[in-house]
Amino acid sequence: MAINRWWDADAFEIYWLETTERDDIGVDLHAPQLNDQGAEHHGYSQINEIRPGDVVLHYHKGSSAIIGWSRVRGEDSPLP
Repeated sequence: MAINRWWDADAFEIYWLETTERDDIGVDLHAPQLNDQGAEHHGYSQINEIRPGDVVLHYHKGSSAIIGWSRVRGEDSPLP
């Protein structure tokens, strides 16, 4: 799936929004790679665009609110 990376030219575009019902907010990001029909989905595919140093805002569906934020450390980074 081709993604228009319009944000690459702007160093301030580091913010992402995770929408979840999970209770372990901020531990890691989970997203299916394909939709129910087996095709790529733009919302799922963007998880591959997140880079270390980016900020993820965590929206919890059960709370209907952004309940926290995290700074991305890296792929498979262990917690301190």
